[in-house]
Amino acid sequence: MDAAVSNTGSYIVHDGGFGSALKGEVVAIGVDGNERHRRRYSANVYNIGLSQCGRYAAVQTANAPSDDGNLLEVLDLDCGTAIFSVQPATGWADKYSFDVDAEGRLTALGVEHKGLGSFTYSGSGEFQDTEVFQAAQLEKGDYATKLMAARDLLKTAATPDNARKALSTAEAALADGAKERPDWSSIAHRVRGESYEVLGQLPEALAAFEIALSLNPKVGVQKRAVALRKQIGAR
Repeated sequence: MDAAVSNTGSYIVHDGGFGSALKGEVVAIGVDGNERHRRRYSANVYNIGLSQCGRYAAVQTANAPSDDGNLLEVLDLDCGTAIFSVQPATGWADKYSFDVDAEGRLTALGVEHKGLGSFTYSGSGEFQDTEVFQAAQLEKGDYATKLMAARDLLKTAATPDNARKALSTAEAALADGAKERPDWSSIAHRVRGESYEVLGQLPEALAAFEIALSLNPKVGVQKRAVALRKQIGAR
């Protein structure tokens, strides 16, 4: 299914196997042609990467109802062990890069996302660029990415500053094409309504919620819209 070659000539391959089961296998081969490491996953492997020195491999799995689903795993092929295995904060990356120290030990993993940029995990798997990644999603992502990031922003901290950012992002997502899709347009107007609500602009929040409900009655703001009508009517 996929392969990656190091500067030393060692390489890894992804074998998808046969059948419809969610599974994948990553096999590492040394410069002598002998197998160095093999790891079976109870999930489809989305993509793989290999360090220039050939010691480290990155494996990203797809979603699956197992412990191997949606993992970003970095393997030390010399030791035959996993250095870290995490649920990726950045989702599925397009490319990987490996930083090592003078003694060849992994110090950081870089993940590249097309259109967004490159971001860093530490050598033990902690994501280092949370705010930078969030800003890139809000500013550079497609309309779906923008809207999901705006929702996460409000969930993380529903502050006036974040509400203004989310509102601006929702408007940009609509201009980028979300308005042509009722499913995404309803989410955009829900984000607008939630943002206006945080900012205390209740009539605007209700109007946005009503648009969202007209596009998708199950968008999840029916009770909030009812509460706002009562609150505005009681003034």
